[in-house]
Amino acid sequence: MSGGRKTKMTELNVKKLKEVFALDGSVEEACMYAEISRTTYYNWINANPEEKEKINTLRQRPVLAARQRAVQGVKESYSNAMDYLTRKKAKEFNRTQHVDITTNDESINKKEDSQAVDDFHRKLVENRNKRNLDKAKQEGEL
Repeated sequence: MSGGRKTKMTELNVKKLKEVFALDGSVEEACMYAEISRTTYYNWINANPEEKEKINTLRQRPVLAARQRAVQGVKESYSNAMDYLTRKKAKEFNRTQHVDITTNDESINKKEDSQAVDDFHRKLVENRNKRNLDKAKQEGEL
């Protein structure tokens, strides 16, 4: 055997790695918990591609659980539904609207313009929310 330490990859180490990855922990966190080096981890994972696939699957479980909870929340309240749509369909449901106004007339009062844009934006949001609420009521979701 060449010099250096023997790789310490036991069934217990693998179990500990999987426990951390099931929580979507990082490689660094998993190695710390399993008391192995990252080099040992990468050597092991590269030598065991089937374990790499299992770990990738484990790391997706918390994401899927969170997604499932988010969808349940959508069913529970209009507010949750709108928050979800704001993230998933930002172009259509984002509460932030960008309005570009250009003019060559320097006599326009910037403070009044700003207030007008704010009022316009508020009315857009109110109208969009009202339409979404009316649609949800029509579809029996509320």
